Amino acid sequence: MVVPILLYGSDIWGFYNIKDVDKLHVRFLKNILGVKQQTPNYAVLGEFGRFPLSIL
Repeated sequence: MVVPILLYGSDIWGFYNIKDVDKLHVRFLKNILGVKQQTPNYAVLGEFGRFPLSIL
């Protein structure tokens, strides 16, 4: 449910802001898990079985 919302309009704004979208996505996942912001991103993404949104 989060991915379609974050990627809405991505055709228009292109790849310029994708780093910001990836940061927002990982921050949201860390908040759900209740871990510190210093937790490695790959560990959080792996826990959820997700990939960075820039790949999509």
